[in-house]
Amino acid sequence: MNRFQSIVAHHGEPGDPVLLEWIRIRLEELVGIDSLTIIVIVLASILVIPIGIVAAYIWERHHTKHS
Repeated sequence: MNRFQSIVAHHGEPGDPVLLEWIRIRLEELVGIDSLTIIVIVLASILVIPIGIVAAYIWERHHTKHS
């Protein structure tokens, strides 16, 4: 068995379903919003950070050319 096959064969599930359910319930209790809203917030932050970096780079490059 090669290295990749041994890694794939390690888990049948991408995560422990009992643990993931426990984490989801705790997050809903802590934050008080549903899991879809949490997913949207996390995905938005994942997208906003690189877009902000690229925008800052373009802005900086544009303003240093004209100075």
